[in-house]
Amino acid sequence: MKQSILFWTIQILIAITELLVYNNLYGFDNRKNSFTSNPTFKIDSISSTVLKEISIYSNPRDNYNSEKPRLKRNYHVEMPPPFEIGLLVNDKQLVGKKLENISIHFDRKLEDGYKFQVFIYSIGSDGNPKTLINNKVLVYSKNQANWNEYYLDHENIEIPESGLAMIIHFFEKPTETKPVPKINMGLYGSQRLFYLKPLGSHGWYTLKSFKKSTIGPMIRISTKD
Repeated sequence: MKQSILFWTIQILIAITELLVYNNLYGFDNRKNSFTSNPTFKIDSISSTVLKEISIYSNPRDNYNSEKPRLKRNYHVEMPPPFEIGLLVNDKQLVGKKLENISIHFDRKLEDGYKFQVFIYSIGSDGNPKTLINNKVLVYSKNQANWNEYYLDHENIEIPESGLAMIIHFFEKPTETKPVPKINMGLYGSQRLFYLKPLGSHGWYTLKSFKKSTIGPMIRISTKD
């Protein structure tokens, strides 16, 4: 009996000691059931240091990027070039900020010598691309499979409340041995408008999805203050 009482007494003391150590390390506010009392541990801060050797960072650029779609494998748009494809970027947190770059998710690396062009349009009252607003001819040739980032900050474009149409123009391929790379398709969490202009078309096809749900070309932008 004495051994049993001694055993449970030791267990209770161990539990109390662990609780005190835990409280000293992290701080625990019983009223809110959350880590709040230790000023070095802030969930909402841009960076928080728990130990000198370890820093935990949130992503402060999230509020400066348009939505990043989730890759849908084996979803592509196939059509003969030249053609144009893109989407409306009108994320509320980007309004009034400066366009910094565009990111495009390709399925493979471009063949040597092949180029594509980026067009930036304002949005008309009908929701379609209206006026070309980029100042320079934006032609690119280098890429890799996956996300590719191309800088646009030299354009000095501010994101309007109506948003921007970010359009990728694929030139006609010079030979049959140089296939046009595909922009991968991704699932967006919010409703989008996607644009498509096939060969020979004089106007835009405006789509809410290329398949089911909100699937469209994987294009996003980054901005800065």
